[in-house]
Formats: sequence, C-alpha cells, structure tokens
Amino acid sequence: MKSGYDMKMDPWHPLTCQAERGRSQTTRHHEITNFIKRFAQYSDVLSISLEPRVNETFQNRADLSLQFPDKKDLIDVSIVHPTAPSNRHRLEHPLAVANAAYKEKMKKYHQAGLPPNTEIIPFICQTNGGIHQYASTYIATLLPEQSEVSFKLFPHTTLRNRFFYELAVALQKANTRCADNAFIEIRKTIA
Repeated sequence: MKSGYDMKMDPWHPLTCQAERGRSQTTRHHEITNFIKRFAQYSDVLSISLEPRVNETFQNRADLSLQFPDKKDLIDVSIVHPTAPSNRHRLEHPLAVANAAYKEKMKKYHQAGLPPNTEIIPFICQTNGGIHQYASTYIATLLPEQSEVSFKLFPHTTLRNRFFYELAVALQKANTRCADNAFIEIRKTIA
C-alpha cells in the first residue's frame, strides 16, 4: 500500500485509505451513484443529471440531480467506514458513523444555501452495509411499492426490496475491489 500502513493494526484499512482516494474508493463511490441513478429511472423523475452544481457560488457538486415536476432532489453519496480508527469513538450504535456523516453533509449544504424547491439528500452508506435512515426513507418514497415495472422485472419482490438487496451486493463487491487493489500494491512492495 502506498501509505505503508500496518495491516495487522487494521485489516480493513484499504476501505478508507487516504492514499487510495482517486482509485478504488472513487470507483466504489461512482458505482453506488450510478446504481442509484439506474433505479431512480423507475420513479416519476423527469430528468437525471450527474454531478450538478448546487448553486452559482458553491464550489462542491452533488452526485446526482433528480428533477421532478414540482421539485429537484440533489443526492450526495458518501461511503463511511465504521471501524476506521477515526470513527471508533462513535460506535455507540450501529449507524453512529452514518449519522455523523449525515449531519456533516446537512451542515455543508445548509451553509451553501439551496435554490427554491431543491432538497439535498445525503445518501450515506457504511462499508459494512448499513444505510442511514434518511436514505432508506428517501428510497421508500422514490420507488413505488408495487408497479407494473416491478412485477415484470422482479416478480417475487418489490422494487424497493430489490433496490436494497442489490445495493448491499454492489457495495460489498466494490469493497472487495478496494481490498484487492490494496493487496496487489502490498505484493508489489514485497516482490
């Protein structure tokens, strides 16, 4: 690994390694963003755009913009790792790290000032599969419980249930790639 971190201290380090930013962690983030985009197409969204500007003065961009007839939702995806050393003090309950990330996102966008009829949706996932309650509730309102599409595509489950199942699988596959890439880097330094 680029960082030279001792894997014996934290074997899950590749999931959050700062030296890996821009590589496998960014790929993981984009995969989850595109996954949400794919499922959003089953809702009554009029248009979807990637990395939209929040407003003219705010430098940061959201990950997705979902334009509906009466509002716009800006989705900002974060993937946090609950057992990272910097988060261990927050482990009082299973989603404490996701809750902290949610509060951070809300504060950031509140300070930016959102345009009228625009809502920020912090979509916070934990590397262990936990999803912040706000993201879960948002998906429940976004995706129809029963629809013609859901019966044709997923006859034994609802579209919502399918979303959460596939999200968990996509997240764990992406985590595996993060770890694989780190171990490849370790092998290069040993050889």
